Amino acid sequence: MIEAIKVVRQERNIGLKEAKEAVETYIASEPALKKKMDQVLATAKQRFIRWLIGFLVLAAGIAYFVMG
Repeated sequence: MIEAIKVVRQERNIGLKEAKEAVETYIASEPALKKKMDQVLATAKQRFIRWLIGFLVLAAGIAYFVMG
């Protein structure tokens, strides 16, 4: 969505707020696009959480062996 806002802002020569509103309005008018974006965001959040948990487990393991 950030890239879309950048493109709209550049193409229409408008401010950030106006570009964000234009992109949000367009997405709201296209239910299939909104559904797809929601799915992509949910998948990205799940991946981030998995990587974060993995990193924290790894860091805890390293700290355990170094400290103890």
